[in-house]
Amino acid sequence: MPKKPVFSLPKAVARAITFLLIFCSFWAFDSFFGELRSIAAAREARPSGTAAALKTGAIFRVPQSTLPVELVKISTGFNGLIGMDYLATQDKVLFSVNYPSGGDHNFEVIDHNGDHQQFTGVNGLGDEVYIACVRDTMGGFEIGDTFTGNGRPGEILKMSGDGQTIVNPWVKLPNEPGLLRGGLCVDRTGAFGGDLIVVTTAGNVWRVNSDKQVQILAHLNDGVEGPTTVPIDPVRYGPWSGTILAAAEGSGRIYSITPQGAVRFDALGISAEGCHVIPPKQNFFISCFGAGTLMGASASNFVPYVGDVLIAEEFAPNIWVVRWDGTAFQKTLIAQGPAGFEGSCFAPAGVVEVPPITPPPTLTLSPPQTIQATGPGGATASISASTSALICTLLQLTWSVDGLPAERVDTFPVVDDGPSSGSAAYSRLYAPGSHTITVTAIDSINQRTTAQTTVTVIGQPPVKTLTSIAVTPATSQLNIGQTETLTATGTYSDG
Repeated sequence: MPKKPVFSLPKAVARAITFLLIFCSFWAFDSFFGELRSIAAAREARPSGTAAALKTGAIFRVPQSTLPVELVKISTGFNGLIGMDYLATQDKVLFSVNYPSGGDHNFEVIDHNGDHQQFTGVNGLGDEVYIACVRDTMGGFEIGDTFTGNGRPGEILKMSGDGQTIVNPWVKLPNEPGLLRGGLCVDRTGAFGGDLIVVTTAGNVWRVNSDKQVQILAHLNDGVEGPTTVPIDPVRYGPWSGTILAAAEGSGRIYSITPQGAVRFDALGISAEGCHVIPPKQNFFISCFGAGTLMGASASNFVPYVGDVLIAEEFAPNIWVVRWDGTAFQKTLIAQGPAGFEGSCFAPAGVVEVPPITPPPTLTLSPPQTIQATGPGGATASISASTSALICTLLQLTWSVDGLPAERVDTFPVVDDGPSSGSAAYSRLYAPGSHTITVTAIDSINQRTTAQTTVTVIGQPPVKTLTSIAVTPATSQLNIGQTETLTATGTYSDG
C-alpha cells in the first residue's frame, strides 16, 4: 500500500485555515465570484422553526460556467449546515444544522417554500452530524427511519419518520473506537439487503440490519466518510459493482468493499468527501459550508449521468462523475462551487429555487349522481376514478363513504419508471339520502391527491296498485277429475 502523507492536518484545523484565508482574501474572492457579502452575516443565528432571514439577500453570485451542471444558491439560510437526506414520510429534505455544538436542536426539515421546521428534540450532538433515511422497506426498516451518530464512539441513534420516537443508542458497534462522523447510508440497491451501512473515523466498515445484528466488513486503517452502495452490474461498474464505496479525502482514495469484506481502493486524483450513484429524476442538494448556504441543481441537469457515480470534494470544491469504460475509471468534472462542500443528497423533493420534480398524482371522479331508490334499502350506484402520475409509480386508490374509514383499496402494479396511470370503479348500495364518496390517490413517494363526489338517493321504491284483472277463459265447466289451465292478466298503476 502507498504510504500515507507524512504531514496531514485534522479536518477541523484545515477548515479553520480555509475560513481564515476566505476572510483575509475577501476582495479577491469578490472579484472572482462576483458580489460576496460577509460570510459571517450569512451565519447569523436564526430562531428555531422560522424561515431564515436570508431568503432574499444574495450572499454571493456563482460565476458563469461552461460546466454541464449549474449549481444554484438556495435562498433560505442555515446555521451550521452539514448533512442531509430525503425524508420520504414528509416528502421533504431533512438537514443537520447548528454545527459544531448542535445548539438547541440538531435537525430541521425544509419545505419547498424554504420554510424551516425543527425535527425532533434531539440536540447537542457535536462535530459533523450526518444522517441516513430509509426510503423503502427492502431491509425491514420502516420508511422514514433515520439514523445518525450520537457523538460517542460506535453508537447509532435512531429516529422515527414522524420524529416522535427516539432510540439513543439504538445500536452500539462492539469495540468500535471511531465516531460515525460522515459515515452512514441505507442500501437501496439490494447488494447489501437494504441494510444500514456505517463507516467510522477509525476506518471500520459495518453492516447493520433491522434486527440490530451487526457485521464488521473491513478495517481500512484510513478515515472514511460519505458511503454509498453500487448496484450489481459488472459491465457498467467494473470492480465497483455490488460494493460499498467510501471516500477518504485525506489519502485521496475511493475504497470499495464487497459483501464478503474484500477491499480495493482507487486513487483518481479526487479528495472525495462523499459518493452517490446518480438516480433518475431526482434533484441534487449540497451544503456549501464555506459560504454558509445550501446549493442545488434540478434533476434535468443529471439526465446524461443517471447511473454514474457522483463524487464531491470538500476543499476544491469540485463535483465529478466517474464512469467505468471497461478498462479503467474515467472522471468528468461537472460542477464547481464557490467554497467548501460538506454533505449532499439526491431527493425528489424541492427547496425554493429547485422545485419538486414530481407533481402529485392527478385524480378524476365520475360526476355527482341523483338516483331513485329501487328498494327499501335504497339503490346501487357505481363511481369511477381515473388517476395518473407523471414520474413516480402509482400505488393505491382508497375509497371511503361519509367520512368513515376506507372500505376499499385498489392497488396498481409497480412500474420502474413513469408515467403511470390506472382506473377503477366501485359499486355499492346507498341508503336513501345524500352520501359523500372520498377517493385518495397515493403515489410511491406518499404524495396524495383527494377528490370527492356525491350520490343522492331519493324517494321510496314506486308502489304498484292492481286496478283490474281478467281471467281466460272467463267461464268453464269441468267434470269431476278434469283439469283446465286458467290465465289471469292484471293491470297496475304506479302509486
